[in-house]
Amino acid sequence: MNVYTLRVEPTDDLSVEQIRWELFVHREIRDVSRFVDGTLAIAYEGDEPKVAAWEQTLTSCGLAVLSPDARDQRTDQARLPTR
Repeated sequence: MNVYTLRVEPTDDLSVEQIRWELFVHREIRDVSRFVDGTLAIAYEGDEPKVAAWEQTLTSCGLAVLSPDARDQRTDQARLPTR
């Protein structure tokens, strides 16, 4: 499992549960955590993250994506940070 971090504009309008639910339409996503600064940690299966599709999903539910470059954000670890 891999983890990709993606920065979004911080908002109180959507909870991490709502964001997780929206992103679970992508079968490769296994879990999502959100940090106070708006960073999302997305645990996914597969070799490469499908960032463009994830960004489109997040944008369609009203979140502004701040850093779209997958190459700088991908990490190879199976653990997500504790909430």
